[in-house]
Amino acid sequence: MKKPRLEGRLKQVSRSLGRAAFIPLAAAVSSLPFTSQAQAELRYRTAFPPGGNRAAKGVVVGNTLTLSPDEPNPDFDGDGNVGFGDFLQFARAFGTSSTDFNWDPQYDLDSDDIVAFSDFLHFARVYGNDVVVEDPEPPIEPPLLSEIPLQNIPQVDGTVNPRTLNLADYVDEADSYEIVETHGLVTSLEDSVLTYRPRSTFYSTEDDTAYVKVKARKDDLESNVETINVDIEMDERAMQIYSQATAQAKGRWFEVPEDIVYDGNARNPGNSMDPAEATGPAPTSEQLDWCIEGFEKQSQITSGFFPETPDTTMTSNPTDIYHENQRYPFTPPTGQAVAFWDNTIPSLGLTSTYNSGNRITAMVLNFRTEAGRRTHIHEILCHGVGLGDIYSNNIFDISATETIFHVDGSEGNSLVYNGVDYTAQGFTPQDQAVVTWYYDSLAEN
Repeated sequence: MKKPRLEGRLKQVSRSLGRAAFIPLAAAVSSLPFTSQAQAELRYRTAFPPGGNRAAKGVVVGNTLTLSPDEPNPDFDGDGNVGFGDFLQFARAFGTSSTDFNWDPQYDLDSDDIVAFSDFLHFARVYGNDVVVEDPEPPIEPPLLSEIPLQNIPQVDGTVNPRTLNLADYVDEADSYEIVETHGLVTSLEDSVLTYRPRSTFYSTEDDTAYVKVKARKDDLESNVETINVDIEMDERAMQIYSQATAQAKGRWFEVPEDIVYDGNARNPGNSMDPAEATGPAPTSEQLDWCIEGFEKQSQITSGFFPETPDTTMTSNPTDIYHENQRYPFTPPTGQAVAFWDNTIPSLGLTSTYNSGNRITAMVLNFRTEAGRRTHIHEILCHGVGLGDIYSNNIFDISATETIFHVDGSEGNSLVYNGVDYTAQGFTPQDQAVVTWYYDSLAEN
């Protein structure tokens, strides 16, 4: 559309929003292709602007129009003032729409996809004002996780004493944290604190190292993914013990069992299978304490699979453990581990497991009445968690004082190895690492 030439020019532009600023602009209205009625209305509105100091867009204080960065700006020529030069640019764009090839949206002050009468009203109301555009709000930057140095942990000590790392120490500010990926590690995250330990028997080599990938989040923005490499130093002796103890393993518990300790009479040779007919001596209070102690230590030796306070029932009622017509010694209900004293077994202790694949579903732990503390702790912490015995041989030289998994037929209640008092502990850090690795390995299958 051909634009009429502007008739007349503004001789002088006042920077006031008063009436004098709009009279010269009104004189130029006839240059625009308005109807006579629209021209009359515009002359009236520009000569007598409503409110005197009000702008449709932005805020006018005195002679200054303040705009936010995203509001339409009538200072088209960018000289800091809404003046006649801006009016000339507006006049050339007047009548264009978003479908025209020469469309320029900066002149569409009311954002309706056409430069029309309503846009001129906006322009007229701020004519003569200085323009200040506020600085844009700084963009919200995603959190940045800085590089986290290589972590070094021994295989056994790192298993028994998991390491922690506060991710908040490596980022300026974050709302939350997330584990993205792990390799060779068991990890957990509580708030910003990452806890990690070796997974199963993993240890670092030249070609492979453990790692955990983490990221932070703030205001729905994610940080970079930071890889924390963990060098795990192999414990050769613990690996040997693991190999021996798992060679005849019976599987593992996948659900925590109910522990039943029968404190009635022990079964003697010649007695029937029914505990009600047993004629042997009842276990001593010390032996009962050893059983309770063993069940309580299962939590530590598995690094938390079993509860610290186990569900243990002490009973002298034969019907609580005897299930007639089931194979010797008997099959407990699923989910039970039953301990009782039986002088018909060939060794100081004997454990029978009942399985579904590699899942232990029930268990019977037998002890002779002359068995000491070592036997009770051994049966519960070795076979009671699914592992097999270790014996010394020409290739593998090991003793009962080195690991709770060893069996040599001797009895001892005061055992010390590497400064660890078995009287108080019952097992070594290597033992705990071995059982923990074993439970890790089967959990992955």
